[in-house]
Amino acid sequence: MNERSALFANVLENPSDDTARLVLADWLDEHGEDVFGRFLRAGVTASRFRDEALIDDPDYYSALGDLAAVTTSGWPAYWLSELGVGPRPLNFGDWVWDNTADRVTVRIGSVSGVFARGLLSELIAPLADWYELIPLALAAWPLERAEITNAEGLVFSIEAPAIDHPWRLMATFTVSPRRHRRRGALQPNPEEPLRRPIAPMRWDCHHTFPNRTDLVQHVGPVSMELMDQLRDAVGPEWPL
Repeated sequence: MNERSALFANVLENPSDDTARLVLADWLDEHGEDVFGRFLRAGVTASRFRDEALIDDPDYYSALGDLAAVTTSGWPAYWLSELGVGPRPLNFGDWVWDNTADRVTVRIGSVSGVFARGLLSELIAPLADWYELIPLALAAWPLERAEITNAEGLVFSIEAPAIDHPWRLMATFTVSPRRHRRRGALQPNPEEPLRRPIAPMRWDCHHTFPNRTDLVQHVGPVSMELMDQLRDAVGPEWPL
């Protein structure tokens, strides 16, 4: 393993550690990958202001400028396309982007990638694309979440080790009160007004892995297994 791979592996193993990201950004700057380093450092800097209601720190706006400059030049779209998303070669007309603070979203066709704190952290994609993309995406990036666009309420989460669990892949399906009403499943009695909000319905299942390498190797088939478990739990009323 070379130095770059070792630094990136440290980020993958410790996705919440900003220091690991900044050390990697320094190495990238010093070894000819200054665009990537600039984007990574800007993402970490901007993320520190997420909870601020009023921001007057020039570092924040400088970071936003760096994120926009790198994104408009096409680099995040290229990084997403390297996973097999979209046409090859990728042209400027093949992708669009938007951002909220440090979160930069790039969309190519039906797949979107969300870069947070400078690295790809989320996919927004149909289920079939998730099955295809997740092994490559997870091997290369500290992916944390996927929203499945053709199954409203379905989310996959990748959770780093914590006190109560090792690496974990979780599949969650949530039916909001709005969907209940739309389907007529919830019909409030006009003579008996609701006294409290109706809670959403939620099902979840998960699979744990002894280490990240095992997660990357088996995330595809385990995703399918979790989907089968969800379908059995949810039943025919809310097809997945």
